[in-house]
Amino acid sequence: MTNQQENKKECLYKFHNFILVQCPSCQLCARITSVSHINGLHECNCSNCGYNDKVSHKMETSFEIKEGFDPFFNLPLYLKTSCPNHLLWAYNLEHLQYIESYVKVGHPRHIPEPDLFHVYVPSWVTSSEDQKEALAKIEQLKFSVFHSKK
Repeated sequence: MTNQQENKKECLYKFHNFILVQCPSCQLCARITSVSHINGLHECNCSNCGYNDKVSHKMETSFEIKEGFDPFFNLPLYLKTSCPNHLLWAYNLEHLQYIESYVKVGHPRHIPEPDLFHVYVPSWVTSSEDQKEALAKIEQLKFSVFHSKK
């Protein structure tokens, strides 16, 4: 694993305690929670259909960070959508709020830690058109979380 990949893993770790995913059974919103930090136990639960699964995955072990998928079960993220030619995704509402705050201020010319920072935010938001599109998609994602029941 390269240093850049390692930095991304550590940076995204901030949002790993609670991840919203698409339930593999009913396709609605399920959640992955950290059950035990000691042995890396994570659990995926769906309150809509009762789906439940557990996996032990220590952070020290290598895993691939894939845009639009969780790093533990490799399930599609619930908070993802396509903007023209780009994928907008977030692990949870806190992550989505972080992205929204960034997008609202526009694309800054100076990013203090570019290797880490671009993991959290869509680096392709460089124009007011991109900004409007991203903010509209973020609102749709937030709405979908609160209206995901059958």
